[in-house]
Amino acid sequence: MEPQIRPLQPADIPAVVEFSLRAWEPVFDSFRQVLGDDIYFAQYPDRLVSQAKDIERLCRDEAASVFVSVLQDLPVGFVGIVFHEDPPMGEVDMIAVDPDHQRRGLGLALTTFSLDHIRSRGITLTTIATGGDPGHTP
Repeated sequence: MEPQIRPLQPADIPAVVEFSLRAWEPVFDSFRQVLGDDIYFAQYPDRLVSQAKDIERLCRDEAASVFVSVLQDLPVGFVGIVFHEDPPMGEVDMIAVDPDHQRRGLGLALTTFSLDHIRSRGITLTTIATGGDPGHTP
């Protein structure tokens, strides 16, 4: 069965938070290696709590466009898009795929969907930021 992309529903949020925290674990492990413990823990003293709040905040932001990739009605990926006015641009603010479903094209599908969604609003400038650390290499 092929995954489908649809708008996020409030009932999806706990699953999105849970798999996103797992998906981003290698990124934060990489940050810790690059920064060292002193700087890492000064920057991210409560990473899981603060990251969960950030994900939930984006998911509940009425100004954002948030979509989930679902398999058999279960969210296995998500993307949050925010829009800026000056200059007019779209931003892929957060994206994650459940580690149990990675390496199957879901991240690419969500990214492509996001760019199409941004273009559909007449916006031709988009930003997608990732880190230069080893955790972002995949």
